[in-house]
Amino acid sequence: MARFSLYLANSMLIILVLGAWFNLLPKFIAILYLVLSTVTFIIYWFDKRQAKKAEQRISERTLHIFALIGGWPGAALAQQLLRHKSHKRPFRIIFWFTLMANLALFITLLSPVGKPVLIWLNQFS
Repeated sequence: MARFSLYLANSMLIILVLGAWFNLLPKFIAILYLVLSTVTFIIYWFDKRQAKKAEQRISERTLHIFALIGGWPGAALAQQLLRHKSHKRPFRIIFWFTLMANLALFITLLSPVGKPVLIWLNQFS
């Protein structure tokens, strides 16, 4: 699963960049995902640092919320590259649910059902 999550995160980031480059999705969506992924990676790094120092940690709920709202590529990369939250099974199960929920929303936005939403969102880019 570790390799798969890295593959999926990298694929998503490539899809976002290419989708924005070729105007297949609004640029601000790609930027939002990239920013949220970066912020989520930093939050994971900070939480790992706090764990090593035995200081106050970031709640798992916060980590999951950031994954759900679009930071899951950064979370997946952090889990593997930083070796943080990569072995705790209950956390990983919830993480995969947040990832799937986010991907379902993303795919829906790109489908004919989501076209009106994308047109509306395009006003802001």
